[in-house]
This record gives sequence, structure tokens and C-alpha cells, in this order.
Amino acid sequence: FASNFGQQNKDVFLRFLRFIQPFEPIIHLVYVNTDPFWGLPYSIIQQEMEEYKHLCKSLICVSHYYRDFTVERGVRHIADELDADLIAISNQQRHPIKRILMGSNVEFLVNHANIPLLSLDK
Repeated sequence: FASNFGQQNKDVFLRFLRFIQPFEPIIHLVYVNTDPFWGLPYSIIQQEMEEYKHLCKSLICVSHYYRDFTVERGVRHIADELDADLIAISNQQRHPIKRILMGSNVEFLVNHANIPLLSLDK
């Protein structure tokens, strides 16, 4: 489950847990840092990921902090390393102009990932 692990994505994560729970999975919480100078400090991200781990309750949740040039590349790299069966990502709606200029991480993953992708909207 790739996300920025902000408060606005907790409902999305809870929906994901309800969906995936019957499969008894190991859930990997993935944060990809693309900006080591201006991004959030590791300690804050770690604290937010711990809150998400508590939401897993009986499921196994493991957190991963990953650095890469883009979110899409980072998610694909960690999915390959973990030999993941599914990529789940929280999709944040961007303003159309921003989407044209910056692109969409979900679209990039759909076009380049070698495994199934589950995109979850707010």
C-alpha cells in the first residue's frame, strides 16, 4: 500500500483493509521519498506509518521508507524487491493543470507495473 500516510488517506486505507482482509495478506506500507531536502523528515513519516500499522489490527503490516527519483519508480522497485502480488495506491485527485504538467503516479504505474494495481480514491 503506497501512500503519503496523511490523515486524509486513513479512510482509504480502512476500505483497503476491509477489501484485502479475507486473503490474509502481509501488507507492506510504502512511503517513497523523492525529495530528501524538502520532504518531510523521516521521524514524522515513521510516526504516521505507525498509526497506519495500528489500524491493521490482526493483519501483518510492515513499513518501508524508500528513496527514489519518482514515486512511480520507487513503488515499482520496492514491489520487485518484495516480490509483491498487488500494488495498492491511494489516488489523490490533482487539479487538471497540475496533472497535465506533472502527470499522474497512478497512470504511470498502470502503464509500467508488471503486477496488478489497485487504485483507491478518497
